[in-house]
Amino acid sequence: MEAKHWFGAVGLGAALIAVSFAFNQYQKPGDTPGARPFVADLGDAGAVAAAPIYDPTPTIPVPMPTLGIKAGRGSKPKPSTGGGAGQPTTVKAAPVKTDLANALVGRVKWDGKAPKNPTIDMNSDQVCASLHADTVRAERILVDGDANVANVVVYVKDVPAGSGTAKTEDVALNQVGCTYVPHVLAFQLSQSVKVTNSDATTHNVHFKSKLNGDWNMTQASKGTIPTKQGFAKAEVGTSLFKCDIHPWMEARVAIFDHPFFATTKADGTFEIDTAGLPDGKYEIWAWHEKYKTAKVKGVEVKQGQVVQLQFTFNKKKKNKGAIVTDK
Repeated sequence: MEAKHWFGAVGLGAALIAVSFAFNQYQKPGDTPGARPFVADLGDAGAVAAAPIYDPTPTIPVPMPTLGIKAGRGSKPKPSTGGGAGQPTTVKAAPVKTDLANALVGRVKWDGKAPKNPTIDMNSDQVCASLHADTVRAERILVDGDANVANVVVYVKDVPAGSGTAKTEDVALNQVGCTYVPHVLAFQLSQSVKVTNSDATTHNVHFKSKLNGDWNMTQASKGTIPTKQGFAKAEVGTSLFKCDIHPWMEARVAIFDHPFFATTKADGTFEIDTAGLPDGKYEIWAWHEKYKTAKVKGVEVKQGQVVQLQFTFNKKKKNKGAIVTDK
């Protein structure tokens, strides 16, 4: 009996040693020796994963696909841009004719139904009212029948200092029909603005700005000697001329420290002479007084080359800019 008990104890001990060996062998890199393997909850009530069966064949880890996500905690995939990484977006459109050898030319379009400008009541001054037989409207947004947008200022951003030939001719701002003409005025710091009153009524010329201060003067009537004024700092969209006597009168202003800018005509076209602009890649911006900005990045400018551009504005201000291509 004693021998029987002894052999039974030896057999039980051998079995325990074998089980312990199996548990210690089934480890993943980094597991604590002797620790039990992870038991996963399968989601069913009370159900757990079955214990793994020991297999002496070594396990070879299989790499998982990264799905385009860079390694590293918190990293996220980067969305692609319309023109590819670092490349400007392109659009197929009719080119704008130009006689210039070096130029940025193009057109500004409106996407959607064009908004209506509010009407202007000039009855507070009978001279002003008598100058208009038809209803007068503000000029905040001018869109023609072909969806072309006027009064948009297009310009090159971050121009190297001293590039190009400075503009020196005076820029005219007229008060005619109790409105400012033009409604949008763009000029270089090297230019002066010549303000004229062509109406048979008194106007108050009030310049307001963020960077160039404020000044105010009265022009009594038609025939008053025009006023010339210079400016010190470049600013786009943060200055205007107004008339305190006739509050509907406004002219929006864009002031530059370089000559590479233009204002769109009634047909939405613009033309910027880039002679003297160093070769390189630039951002080209388009600014509208109400619908903000659109831009094209990475536009390559070279002397002897004409680049065609198109900007599109809409009511939601989700504006776009692109290089025009025939492909």
